[in-house]
Amino acid sequence: MKKISFTFKYSVRPGARKAPKNVKNKLPSYPLIPVRFYNPEDKNIKTPLFEALLDSGSDGVHLHRDISDSLGLERLKKTESEGMGGKYNSYETEVGLIIGRGGRTIDFGAVRAVFPENDLNVP
Repeated sequence: MKKISFTFKYSVRPGARKAPKNVKNKLPSYPLIPVRFYNPEDKNIKTPLFEALLDSGSDGVHLHRDISDSLGLERLKKTESEGMGGKYNSYETEVGLIIGRGGRTIDFGAVRAVFPENDLNVP
């Protein structure tokens, strides 16, 4: 297996990047990575490239409900999940995952993910 390493810097959330430097320096920074998701059954259905939170303590991929809906992902199994929004009912699914940008990307193929049954007010 070929080993590829990527380095992504911690940064402030995208909406705060244009803040004045004296304000931006006081804001928390996060491990954000460039990702793109796609429907594994139709690779032409993709999300735009955006930054996702890399949570090293997470057990899996948690998708926002809007991403799942826009990709038309299949609901494989109803389950219970826990994340930033607390405990919630969710569905397991498979989603295509690409990490990286600017010609340096890795396509992980279809990975297991969960998305909430109801819309949650979390990023």
